[in-house]
Amino acid sequence: MVTEEDLRERQLSSTDVKHENFRGAKQRLYRDSTYAYPGGESGEQACSRAIAVIERILDTHAGHKVVIGTHGDVMTLILQHYDSSYGYDFWENTTMPDIYKLEFDGSTSWSRSPDCGSNRVVYETGISQDEELEGDQ
Repeated sequence: MVTEEDLRERQLSSTDVKHENFRGAKQRLYRDSTYAYPGGESGEQACSRAIAVIERILDTHAGHKVVIGTHGDVMTLILQHYDSSYGYDFWENTTMPDIYKLEFDGSTSWSRSPDCGSNRVVYETGISQDEELEGDQ
């Protein structure tokens, strides 16, 4: 296992910035990918660092299966990089934890596995959505 610091969650803002409406604050970040709250990261900044890691992993492990774990906001930004239809609404509907199976064809295109319904655990892992993951008690 390798820890990639650049797959960490996006910093919304510094701790001294108070967000009375967390979802509204998130929506603003998705509406304007260049916007950042004081002490926080814009979508462009967080996406840039995460995509650099993803592309390096894809290059290093071309032709192999790889498991990548990250946070919901960064995952959404990664998906959005490859498909602009992903954004706030997708992020808001994630159930945390979610698992998505993506297949890359060696270029910049990818597909999400059809056996992976939206916001569902991959069933081929043998874990149904209703079962708790080991250690999540």
